[in-house]
Amino acid sequence: MAAASYIYRTLTKDQIDDKILAECASLFSKNYGIWAPDAPKPLKPGKRVMMNAGKLRQQCISDAEHTVLAVCTLDGVLIGHAFAVVWQTDGGSLICWVTQLVVEQSHRQKGVATALIQTLPGENFGEVDLFGIASSHPAACLSLLKRTKALDLDFIRNQGPTVLASATVDYLKTGQLRGSLFDPKDASGAVSTIFTNFYVDHAEPLSVLGDVISKHGKWPLGSLLDGHEFLVIARAS
Repeated sequence: MAAASYIYRTLTKDQIDDKILAECASLFSKNYGIWAPDAPKPLKPGKRVMMNAGKLRQQCISDAEHTVLAVCTLDGVLIGHAFAVVWQTDGGSLICWVTQLVVEQSHRQKGVATALIQTLPGENFGEVDLFGIASSHPAACLSLLKRTKALDLDFIRNQGPTVLASATVDYLKTGQLRGSLFDPKDASGAVSTIFTNFYVDHAEPLSVLGDVISKHGKWPLGSLLDGHEFLVIARAS
């Protein structure tokens, strides 16, 4: 019997029902991460970051008309998903922003995250000009960059304020650009990051970052401070 293969598909609006949201929330809760030691109350340091369908709908589908969900299943079981929203920036560019990317731990480093992003933004939205992501995980940033042209820090510096000013995503609306890319006086070691006030533990992402640096010799986005996420904005390839 042939081994089962990953199946990818994109869902929009009415296709994103309570059932798939419950599956995505469960996948997130079991695989996303834990709260950081300095996470503010009432969050519980060391405990898993939990999600439910209602909260997921509020955070990732606030603009249902322009939201797409890419899912990956194996034998009918959800093992990865990527939520994204599409909007037009004040500069006139159409951007697809990945708002949440999760892959079940035993299926990581198998190209699932990259393949999920490759399906975005789906047929309903056609071609976009830009892609973006804010993530504490280097692997998520690298997966996005396989869907875009090469990383260009000057481009991020120029586009960052414009993208955030027009964002339809709550954590971007309130996010603060941080790092030497946006403030030459910033001596924190951060280069391209955004303060989202999301205190997920960075131990696992930083371990992956160490592997990336060992392999490539550098990491252009700089250090990752507590409550921050790496910021990538790039031209679609």
